[in-house]
Amino acid sequence: MKQEYTSAKTSINSKRVPAVFKKTSKYMPKGGVNLDVGGGKFDTATEFLADNGIVNLIYDPYNRSRKHNYNVLKAVNNHDGVNTVTCSSVLNVIQEDEVLLDIVQLCYDSLK
Repeated sequence: MKQEYTSAKTSINSKRVPAVFKKTSKYMPKGGVNLDVGGGKFDTATEFLADNGIVNLIYDPYNRSRKHNYNVLKAVNNHDGVNTVTCSSVLNVIQEDEVLLDIVQLCYDSLK
């Protein structure tokens, strides 16, 4: 389904770690895997979480390639799901109910 608004131009944290990761990483298990839905085109959160012993997989259809996103979903499956999911500043910009439900379902289905 086509979205009226996308996140293609909203990925802005090229140099700083998004605050949500600074606040929530202490609740993520060391050695765990996080799925970052709508994580943008930068790897600052991934690098921050790696320094804290957490693998971060970014899934973002508007800021990552189709191949990248396919490989992320494959990795989620290979891990038999993830320990945590982040979906920051994504749902608030989506107008279409069906798209919202699809994203929430993806988050839920990705958890162990």
